Amino acid sequence: NNENKINVDFKKFNMIFKDLFGQDRAIEKIKKTLVRNIMFYNADDIKNERRTKSSPLATFMFYGPTGTGKTQAAKKIAEFVYSDQNKLLILDMNSYKDAKLSASAIKGHPEGYVDSAKGTDFTRFLKKNRKGIIVLDEFEKSRAEVRELFMTMLDEGKFKDALGNIYDLSGYIFIATTNVSRIFENRTSKIGFASPETFFKEEEEKIKDELRNLFTAPIMNRFNEVIGFDEIKKEDAILICEDLISKLIKNIQSKKFMGITPKISMENKDEIIDVILEKSNFKKDGVRSIKNVISDVIGTPILEGIVNKNNNMVVYLK
Repeated sequence: NNENKINVDFKKFNMIFKDLFGQDRAIEKIKKTLVRNIMFYNADDIKNERRTKSSPLATFMFYGPTGTGKTQAAKKIAEFVYSDQNKLLILDMNSYKDAKLSASAIKGHPEGYVDSAKGTDFTRFLKKNRKGIIVLDEFEKSRAEVRELFMTMLDEGKFKDALGNIYDLSGYIFIATTNVSRIFENRTSKIGFASPETFFKEEEEKIKDELRNLFTAPIMNRFNEVIGFDEIKKEDAILICEDLISKLIKNIQSKKFMGITPKISMENKDEIIDVILEKSNFKKDGVRSIKNVISDVIGTPILEGIVNKNNNMVVYLK
C-alpha cells in the first residue's frame, strides 16, 4: 500500500545536512539508521502485504554539549523524511517533573474532567499528523514514570490516551536528547568532545555506560542508535559563523522595510568573524551563542541603518 510508505530521496540527504558543521560522525550514523529503517518500513511482506508494524520508524538518543546541533539535526531529519520541518514536536522534559501531573500532561484526562476533550500538546500533534518526529528534549529531567510511558510507545509502536483513543506510531521517529556536558561535568575534560582523532571508540563506550547507569539499560536498549555530538571546534565555528551571517543578510535583503529593500555588502569579513567568535562563548554554549552575537553585531546595526533611511549598507569593522 503506497500511501503508507515513506517517500524519501536518499540523494538529497547530504544536501539537507550540509550546514550541520562539525558533526560528520553523527550525520553518518543518522544516515545509516534511516536508510536501514526506512527500507524495512517500506518493504512488502510477501506472505502478508498488510502486516502491522510494531515499533516506531526510528528511535535515537542524541547526547552532547549544549548548542552542538542536536535539535537542528532533528529538524533536518524532519525535512529529509517528511519534507517538512514542521512535522516535529519538541517536548521539554523539564515540564514533566510534577508527580501528579506528569503522566496526564502526556495522556490527557479521562472523560468527565474539565477540558478532557482538549487533549495535550502530544495528543493534539498525533491527531494532526499521522507521521512526524517527537523530540524528548533533556530526557534526563523527566520523571521515571514519564520515561516508562515513552519506552512503552517505543516497544509497542502505539499509544493510548486517557480518552481511549489509540494512535499508530509506526510512522514516527522518536529522538531523546541529553546534554552530556551537564551530566558528565567532571569527565568532559578526560573524555572530551575533541577532534575525531582523539574521540576513540572505547571512550564512546564509557559514555554509553554512564548513560545506561543514568537511564537504565532497558531504556537505553530501546534506541536504535545512541549518537554523540561533538563540541564545536574553532574551524567549524568559523564555517557556522559564515553560514549564519550569509543567511541573516539574505533574509534581510529578501524583505521590504518602510518602503526600503536594503542592499548589503561586507568588508573585512574575516576580521568581523574573529570578533564575533571572540564575543561569543561557542565552546560552552555552541551555535546559539554565535547566533546571538551575530544578531547584536550585524543584525541590529543593519536594522538601525534602515530606520535612518539607508538602503545601501556596508558592514565593516570600525
